[in-house]
Order: sequence, then structure tokens, then C-alpha cells
Amino acid sequence: MKDQTVIPGLDGVIATETDVSYLDVEQEEIVIKGYDLIELSEKITYIELAHLLFEGTLPNKDEEAKFESALKKEYALPDEFLSIYNNLPKDMNAMDALRTGISALGSLIHS
Repeated sequence: MKDQTVIPGLDGVIATETDVSYLDVEQEEIVIKGYDLIELSEKITYIELAHLLFEGTLPNKDEEAKFESALKKEYALPDEFLSIYNNLPKDMNAMDALRTGISALGSLIHS
């Protein structure tokens, strides 16, 4: 058996490559489409950020309104999902409920 070096954790492991964002842990910065994420979070809305991620640019007011309108057309949840989610225990851990909901929604959308 070959000698293997074991490195605990994910240090040095590349999970994926993307042109959407850049994480520099040494400089403590996260860049999204060329913009510092912390600065963005203080200045723009969720809709503007979503537009940046999907379209690659920050929107002007007209683009933002059209984009938000298009998003709103996709807001509806399947009745089957609502049935599952409404039947989860009321005292369920929020992260467990979120994970369960995402799994349920994913299975309903792809079926």
C-alpha cells in the first residue's frame, strides 16, 4: 500500500470552479460578479442581487421591475409541497424543516 498523506478537513480541496464568485480567505473577501459581497449586501436589494447572479449585471429600475415580475410568476408552490410542509411537527428544528422542504420541493419539481 502506498504511503498517503491525510489532510483533515477540506483545506486545499477544490470543490468546483466558477466564474460567479471568488473567495479569498487570506484577504477575507468574497467577490460576486466583480463586486465585494459585503459592500453589495449593504447597498442593494435581494432582487438586484438575484439579477446580478442570473443576468451578470446590476439592473436599472426598469430591468429590476421586469426581473421581479418574472420571478413572481414562479412563486407558487405545488399543493403537494404545502401538504407535506404543513404536516411537519410545529416544534421541528428550523434547519431540519428547511432541508426537508427543499428535498420535497426538489422531488416534486423533477417528477
